[in-house]
Amino acid sequence: MQVQTEGGIAAIPGLTRPIVLDSDTLPPQEAQEMRQLVTTARFFDLPAQQPLPQRGAADYRRYTITIDDADKHHSVQFTEPVTDAHLRDLLAFALRHKASP
Repeated sequence: MQVQTEGGIAAIPGLTRPIVLDSDTLPPQEAQEMRQLVTTARFFDLPAQQPLPQRGAADYRRYTITIDDADKHHSVQFTEPVTDAHLRDLLAFALRHKASP
């Protein structure tokens, strides 16, 4: 799984590194949690673009989650606030694993 973050208040393009998580290198319990979150979110069935915020909304972070799983590859782009609870849980899992600078 890869999570790319863009935008937000005081965002500096180019300084936000993607979060990359590989189920083969995560501890088994965390790898299982990630697989369960992907399944619960029905990630591969989600549209590539989630609904955008209302016009005039500024400074929201934009996220793109990309998952490669065997023969499946899918990306979903969405903005804050994340209204889909399952997608929000998947994002929270990735953000917990973000490496410190």
